[in-house]
Amino acid sequence: MLEKLISLSETEDQILQKISDNLGISEENLIRQVLTDFLARQADELNEQTWLDPVTNNPSLAFLHDPEEDIYTLKDGQPVAHEG
Repeated sequence: MLEKLISLSETEDQILQKISDNLGISEENLIRQVLTDFLARQADELNEQTWLDPVTNNPSLAFLHDPEEDIYTLKDGQPVAHEG
């Protein structure tokens, strides 16, 4: 089934074979895992955007755009280091 969806050159197929051999899994399972991971990341981004749009455009939160609400500056403390 995956062979119909993915067409690899001979070199790409050799690389895929080496990776799957090193990991001890079949090429099909390797491709399935890569696709699953990719689709999961896409779903995470979609879910974030799904909730982010309504929150940022919510009229009840419009007061946050008021300059008086912007009480912090870049001189306040240290930025949060986010490792993701």
